[in-house]
Amino acid sequence: MPRTTFKSGISKTQFERGCAIARKMLRLLGYDSAVFDEFSKKQKEFLLGSESPPPIVEVERGSLVPRRYVSAIRGELHEFLNSVYVDPETKFSFMELFTYGIPFVLMLEVMNHKNMAIGARHVEFFERFGKDVQKNELFGNKWFDDFYLFLEFETSLYSQVNFRTYGYGFSYDIVRPQKQAGIAMRIEIKLNSQESESVYFTHNAIRRKAFRVQVGSNARYEAAYAALPHKSLFPESENDSREYNLYIQSHAIQRFKERMDVFETTERNHIFNTSITFVHGIAKGSDGNTLLSCAVRDTSLGYYPFVIKDDKLFILSFLPIVSTIAPEGAKLNRLLGLAKNDLIFLGMDRISFFLTVDFDKIPVLRDALEEAGIWKMKQMFDEIRTMNIDEAKTEFVKNFFRKLAIRKAAHFPKLDSGN
Repeated sequence: MPRTTFKSGISKTQFERGCAIARKMLRLLGYDSAVFDEFSKKQKEFLLGSESPPPIVEVERGSLVPRRYVSAIRGELHEFLNSVYVDPETKFSFMELFTYGIPFVLMLEVMNHKNMAIGARHVEFFERFGKDVQKNELFGNKWFDDFYLFLEFETSLYSQVNFRTYGYGFSYDIVRPQKQAGIAMRIEIKLNSQESESVYFTHNAIRRKAFRVQVGSNARYEAAYAALPHKSLFPESENDSREYNLYIQSHAIQRFKERMDVFETTERNHIFNTSITFVHGIAKGSDGNTLLSCAVRDTSLGYYPFVIKDDKLFILSFLPIVSTIAPEGAKLNRLLGLAKNDLIFLGMDRISFFLTVDFDKIPVLRDALEEAGIWKMKQMFDEIRTMNIDEAKTEFVKNFFRKLAIRKAAHFPKLDSGN
């Protein structure tokens, strides 16, 4: 672990920066920031004499986290701390919060204990401040929600259900540097890992391998295996308290990879991990079976067919939203008469189709996608991924539907009104 060092003394630049951050911090806490200006220069120097180092990212002892992952998370963390704001209105960054904001509050506590208030306004301020400290209302989770979500996002980028899941621990120590009288804080983020657990099961007379779904640890939860309540799968059985341990075949992971073809591996990991561990809506497939929903931002991407054996639920595959078994895909099939082979032939079972085809040139397809409830997915991906329109692909799809319309007209000719 690198040795933590603290700067002794305070330069003019540091002092001015510290004053600006102190005002932001008071505002964040719900106090009048002008109260800081009424402290004497000596008192301000006392309050701002401690600058903490940025959070440190290390690997928890006994865990296996590749160096390139650690390095990538460190780089992303540095970018996050400097570019994301705790208070957007004052542009109070997380870097300022951790390096000066919280140490400033710690020094306010010291000043309060030493009865260093200099006027009636400060007496009133410290009276309220002391009560807030006792009620532990200064360091609410609302400050850190975005920070924790960022770390959960980063670890999900590298977690793979069929290999290893990553998590993190968050801790801090109050440090009293030897060369200065102030108080500083050392924040540590410890990355950890959990190896995948596998089992074998038999389905359709075939012995198959599946991996147990798990969620990595974070600042709010311990690492845990995922489970689904019986009543969430079958709402009519609301009095049934059984739970099923969640497992998934590699086949499902491979199918998901093929369908989400516009994303990098890390992005795909995040989408997959989020959908498989936190989003458990259900739908009825056209074959009558219950399906687990795969969704992001409440927008369906597809579905997971599954079977239950004893206390285990095995996810067998991933069905894209256009699949004729999916509710939306079944409706699309009724509207356009597309078979499974047609979908594959056109490439509609891949996300790239929805980002590279100019649907304004194929209104019959666009209208059908809207009516089937699939257009919402296309709009969501337009927001998060930009790709150039493929004119050749568009023309290919356009010609397909032109020929399809001709075939339909041949099979169902319009009756002559004179007959």
